[in-house]
Amino acid sequence: MELEIKLAAAAPLTEAEVLAAAEALGAVRSVTRARLQARYHDLPDGSLRSAGWTLRCRDEGGPIVATVKGPGPIVAGIRTRSEDEVEVERLAEPGDSLPDAVAAPLEAAGLPVTHWPEVRFGTDIQRCAITMEVDGAVAELAFDRGEVRAAGRSVPILEVEVELKSGDAEAMAPLARALAAKLPLRPSGRSKAAWGGFLRGELRDYRRPADSADRAELWEALCELEDRVRDPDGEAWREEHARVSTALGAEADPWEGLA
Repeated sequence: MELEIKLAAAAPLTEAEVLAAAEALGAVRSVTRARLQARYHDLPDGSLRSAGWTLRCRDEGGPIVATVKGPGPIVAGIRTRSEDEVEVERLAEPGDSLPDAVAAPLEAAGLPVTHWPEVRFGTDIQRCAITMEVDGAVAELAFDRGEVRAAGRSVPILEVEVELKSGDAEAMAPLARALAAKLPLRPSGRSKAAWGGFLRGELRDYRRPADSADRAELWEALCELEDRVRDPDGEAWREEHARVSTALGAEADPWEGLA
């Protein structure tokens, strides 16, 4: 299971600034750096994406890892994802046999895929991963800089992912909020896979929550809307952003949604 909060940079941001913020908020255990080059695969009709699944093969600057991610439950107010992965010998090519470790979860979800389908888009990311202890949990802050490439277009990535590695999941939301108090970070609901869909014109439809929806659903919607208001047609989403912010009690500060 992957429990992660994604934070998009709203202004220029450096590795040194992220590291300084981490050191101020907890005990830093380690810092590692790697170049991550990934290909994201899907069936021609996009059925994996439509069902909420992501299939990826990534060169991590040494090991090459095949990963599948799927829908998961809400834990501590945060939407989780299932995650299964295995090291492979080389970057997958369409038509290669899919490793059992990533094929099995898809089959269990009613998506029988036995071979790697076509490549839909790619990413090239420089990651600084900071492992830290905070409030009974071990978390990883992944500071990512790079781009997503699809359909002859690209979009820059500058973000921090806050991921629970072990311990108390309740510590993640306060950590993300504290980071945002120190750094120019905004909530984000758009994964790198979602950015690939955006570039291909295949972004999943927005699901409009009722004003009476629970906090987790409203927070999830707000994160997605934070990205949409920054898109070229962002003005069209400002009214819905204000509605969800009001329902969540986060009109002045979007991080109130994590309270």
